[in-house]
Amino acid sequence: MKTFILSLFCAMMITPAIAQETKQCCAKKKYVTELGLVFPVKTDAVKDYINASNIGINPLTSGFSSGFQVGKHRIINEKATLGLALGGNMFYGRGVATNQVYQLGAYLTGRLYFGDSWRNGVFAEVGAGPEAAATSLNGGDFQYQANIASRFGVGYNYQFNEDVTLGASVVVAPSIMADNYFDGAKVVVNMLW
Repeated sequence: MKTFILSLFCAMMITPAIAQETKQCCAKKKYVTELGLVFPVKTDAVKDYINASNIGINPLTSGFSSGFQVGKHRIINEKATLGLALGGNMFYGRGVATNQVYQLGAYLTGRLYFGDSWRNGVFAEVGAGPEAAATSLNGGDFQYQANIASRFGVGYNYQFNEDVTLGASVVVAPSIMADNYFDGAKVVVNMLW
């Protein structure tokens, strides 16, 4: 019985020390890594153009603008991060015509968190950076375009476990060339660690 009480006492003394050490270890984390999928909110204009050009719809072209996003963000403090987000998408199809679209972007991104930390709660995002795109529709020549883009977004991060956080956000990229400022809106679903 004495051995059991002594073991219990030692466990009670050691557990807070381990918890404190774990907390300090996590507090020393300097970067957040991000990996996510991007889905367009409005794809009607692209689909209308594809239909008007008699381009055969397939699972790839019908999902135009769906893509990926990877990022690395420096933790400034518990309420803010500053980093780089890279995003891209592409499709290639071969039928009656060769259809190709490639789009890449790199955005300097600042995020402000309204929860206890970046791990959990609502956040706002502001970003800007270069975008480049190339297209070939109906077997035509490649057309190239470059742009300096801005991004604004709001989202929510959920701390799934000690190592992984899951997030979702809505991002808009206003353009003076678009019919509507929300034409480039996207939903980003990501995992952060």
